[in-house]
Amino acid sequence: MVVVLAGCANADDDPRACPRVAILQDAATVTVFTEPGALDLTDVLARGALSNIRGGCEYFDEEVEIDFDVTLSAERGPALEASQFSFDYFVTILTPEGDVYAKEVFRTPVAFPSGVFRAGSLESLSQTIPLESGADARGFSILIGFQLTEDQVEYNRRSRSGRG
Repeated sequence: MVVVLAGCANADDDPRACPRVAILQDAATVTVFTEPGALDLTDVLARGALSNIRGGCEYFDEEVEIDFDVTLSAERGPALEASQFSFDYFVTILTPEGDVYAKEVFRTPVAFPSGVFRAGSLESLSQTIPLESGADARGFSILIGFQLTEDQVEYNRRSRSGRG
């Protein structure tokens, strides 16, 4: 399931559509505990959320370039002793058939100055999809989300259903 869709606008007057860019609902947030399986809120190192996709695309002879920004918001947890925390998120390109064409994982450190418990980052990303000359990329999709463990996916699902 998808959380947010980006409105893509072509950089020029090209009538071809941009690929859909979205945040995967199950991976839109992450809560990192001191150890796997921990559930006590005092054991939270950090929380992160991805939101606000904005961008567009531009067609070239045999490719389309998609440039977009996504906001990574972070919250310092009570168990975090360091002044920064790094979040891993992925960007996956899916073919019109739903197959994974490419996947890349990015790591972004977020600094928490003394006394600051919320911080964030604006991630500017660019992806390129090769196409046959004149082809349209509207059937492709780009999905973004945190790189989660099975425990983190389950925690997100429980939290959304009110059981977490």
